[in-house]
Order: sequence, then structure tokens, then C-alpha cells
Amino acid sequence: QTSNGSGCFSQVIGLTASVGVGDAKNKAEATEYICKLCASLDTSVIATVRDNLEELEEVVYKPQKFFRKVELRTTDRFKCIISQLMMEIESLAKSIFEELGTITLGGLFQIQNSNFGTQKYEQWIVKVQKECAVFQMPDKDKESRICKALFSYMSHLRIYNDALIINEHARMKDALDYLKDFFRNIRAAGFDEIEQDLTQRFEEKLQELESISIDPSNENPKLRDLCFILQEEYHLNPETRTILFVKTRALVDALKKWIKENPKLSFLKPSILTGRGKTNQNIGMTLPAQKCVLDTFRTDKDNKILITTSVADEGIDIAQCNLVILYEYVGNVIKMIQTRGRGRARGSKCFLLTANADLIDKEKMNMYKEEMMNGAILILQTWDEAVFKEKIHQIQIREKIIRDNQGKPEPVPDKKTKKLLCKKCKAFACYTADIRMVEKCHFTVVGDAFRERFVSKLHPKPKSFGNIEKRAKIYCARPDCSHDWGIYVRYKAFEMPFIKIESFVVEDIATGVQTVHAKWKDFNFEKLSFDAAEMAGGAQDLGLQGMGNLE
Repeated sequence: QTSNGSGCFSQVIGLTASVGVGDAKNKAEATEYICKLCASLDTSVIATVRDNLEELEEVVYKPQKFFRKVELRTTDRFKCIISQLMMEIESLAKSIFEELGTITLGGLFQIQNSNFGTQKYEQWIVKVQKECAVFQMPDKDKESRICKALFSYMSHLRIYNDALIINEHARMKDALDYLKDFFRNIRAAGFDEIEQDLTQRFEEKLQELESISIDPSNENPKLRDLCFILQEEYHLNPETRTILFVKTRALVDALKKWIKENPKLSFLKPSILTGRGKTNQNIGMTLPAQKCVLDTFRTDKDNKILITTSVADEGIDIAQCNLVILYEYVGNVIKMIQTRGRGRARGSKCFLLTANADLIDKEKMNMYKEEMMNGAILILQTWDEAVFKEKIHQIQIREKIIRDNQGKPEPVPDKKTKKLLCKKCKAFACYTADIRMVEKCHFTVVGDAFRERFVSKLHPKPKSFGNIEKRAKIYCARPDCSHDWGIYVRYKAFEMPFIKIESFVVEDIATGVQTVHAKWKDFNFEKLSFDAAEMAGGAQDLGLQGMGNLE
């Protein structure tokens, strides 16, 4: 718009949103931040209710805020056992680093064991996994063996770290179930010597872990407090509707199981709501599934509590609730206002339940920032309209100059053929020239050669979505690897594999440089669309061979 000053543009008539304050420390900085936001939206009006505040408060209720500081377990034998297993795995991984001698991965393996069960430790694991995936040696057999071993060790450390986080916030039983599911999947995919060794180490401790997890003295004090709050609120008002916010999907599942299995709370009949992405063992909810959950929560009076992650704190319309519980859950000031806004009924309450005093301080800082935001908005509303418009215009000009100087051209698709290697064992999988895009979001590999490089096993949860019928899971064909490569589907009249790029390492044939990509959109290559005519000649053979590989 600032380039020619003419033409018709789409216009935002109004937004009902909390603007926030960014990193502002005072009202002046908050005012500048809001001006930049207005410039980005091309608006010179901030409309808020000022003359009829009392009338507004009769319709839009602001929940009472309560802070509950709870205690952790005084002793935690479960954590001790899992931490010991993690230290053993770290030692095994370190021995491989030492075997490399002069060929090292830098100081990647320097980390304190005291970080077990934290997000910081998970970030370190992800970093090591990325570096190990692209680690190369002149001896390719040795490279494959080392990368495969490190992949297994890091995967197990990550799952154990997840289990410690679940144990901290939920029941030991839930953390143990999470681990048992993981090892069940490992057995289903196929064992190598390393996986057998790691599984045996876990199974040697399993009986003790089972005993600890059912010992009533190991009850989580945080769950005891959460149970008390829920019982108290439903005693005061049996028609209470609750939204319970937690940090991770694993906790969503764990708390749902806890409520259903707790005779004091099972009447709540919990439902869950999570995002669409996939993390570790958890597969997200599709948009139709989310809509179904929300519709049920609105209409089914027996469904009294919704357990959710951050997906429900902004932008989703939820039925009036009079109890919002933030379970170890704090974000920025916008998140605070939005999550609090889930409690829309008269007499609503909002509890922050945490064992971390820093989270309470952070939430109180958010409350201060909300006051600062409201003050900055009032200041801007006193400005002369012409002055405000000129301020916005000057910011737009300045920001456009910055963007023009920083502008990056659209990447040209890289037409050079690259190799995809198994991320775990570095076995060759396919060339990018053989990859085809299906319905703009799925990717298959054409040609019979690829089908010799994977094995298929019936999918534990087969289902259909659109034109796609999910039938099997596919794994690296190397018996000592069996890394998950994706799924095997029926698409219209064709049977084909769908691969996921996070399961592979991409190698540039010309330079030998290896890279990893979390999503297909991050991988710049020539994405050719699937053509039925290209497959027609071998369609029958493809189907027969694919089903012949199913176990």
C-alpha cells in the first residue's frame, strides 16, 4: 500500500483480541508496541468499551483468580530407578563417542545428569539426534553401526525423559504405562542387539516399578490438591463446567485416565482436546475430531470437564465454563487473558495449580502486564486522530524499508537429484526423482525398487480419511534396524507407501553433504505431483506385492 498509495485492499473491520505488550517494561514501550501492531494491521482506531463498563461486566464476567502452591513427593523411587537407567544409557552412548577417537561430534555429549526429566534435557537430546543423523565416516558400515546405535540410545533417553515429566505431574502408573507402550511398539517393529539390551534393562526393573506405581504412599500431592479443588467446586455447584489446561498431550491422556479411574471424580466423564501435530508417541487430533469433541462438550451435560493443551486457549469457541484450572500451565499475557476468558459464566473461578513458585511469579507479572496494556490503550485513545494516523504511517514506511532490505526471493525448486537414507541405519531408501506428491501433502515413491527396501506390518489402528485408506506401517527392511518410515495406504485404485521425511537423512549426491528435515515444506526439491497414468502400468503388481509383504 505504501508503494503506490492506491488500489483496493481487503479490510479488517474489527478484531476482538488482546494486543499484549511484547517485551515492554513500561507504558511508553507498551504504547510503541501497540502502535507497531496497529501499523501491521493498517488500523488507526482502537475501540474498547469505555462508557458502558458496568453494563459490559454484567455480560462478560471476569473469573476470580486463585494461586495454589503445592508440594512435590518427598521421596521418588520411580525417578531414582529411571534416572539410573538413563545414566546407564548415557554411559553406553559415551563409549561410542570414545570409540570414534579423533573423529568426534564436538562437545555434544556434555550434559549434567541432574537435568533428567526437564524440557532442557529434551532439547539437548533433539540436538544430539540431529547431529548424529548427519554424522559421516569414510567407513560406511561403521558409520551405519554408530548412527544406528546412537539413534537407539537417544530415542530411549527421550522416552525416559518424557516418563519422568509425566511422573512429576501425574501418577507413577501413567508414566509406567507410557514406557510399556513404547517397549511394546519396539517389540512390534523388530529387535536388534541394542534394542534387546535396552529392553532387557527395563524389564529387569519392571517388577519393582510395578510395585512402586501401585503403592498408595507414592500418590502425587499435586493430584491430591487437584482432586480437592474439583470435589469442592462440584459440591458447591454440581452443574460446574470445567476446562483443565496442561502442558503436553501425554499429560492430557494421563489425567483423563486418572479422573476416570478415581471413584471420587469418575462422574465428571472427561473428554480431551489436543492439537493436530504429532509428537513422539502421540498423534494429534484432526479438525473434524476437535469439532466433534467441542460439540459434545457443549451439548452433553454429563461431560463435565474438558482436558486440553494450548489448542483451546485461543481462537476456539467453547461453551460457557465456570471453572478454569491451569495445571502447571502459564504462558504470556495474551495466553493468560485468553485462558481466563474460557471461564465465561457468572461466578467463574480460575486456579493456577503449581509446585513451582516461579510460575506463580510469572502469572503475577502477566497480570501486571495486562494493567500496563490497558493503560497504554487508554493513552493511545486520547491521541488526536490525525497524530495517530501519521504515527502509524511513519511506522509502515519504516517497516517496509526494513522488509525490502531483508526480503528473500522465493526459493527456486532444487532440481538436483538427492538420496534419501534411513535416519537410523543410513541404508539407501530412494532418490528424490522417484518421489511424488499426493493431494499436496502426502509423498509416495514410485518404482518397484523401493518396495524391496521396506517391510510392511498391518497397522494397529487402520482407518480411512478422504480418498486414503491407511492399511499398514512400513519399516526399514534391514532386520537390525526396522526404523518407522511411514504408512502403506490404498489411494483410490492404487496401493502405495506414504513416507515421512523426518524418518530420513537427505544426501546431496554431488557434494555428499547430509541434512535432516522435520517437515516436507522445509525440504526444497522439485515436488512432482502424483500421476495415475505413471502408475497405471504396474498398478496390479504394486497392489499384489505390497499386500504380499504384509505380516
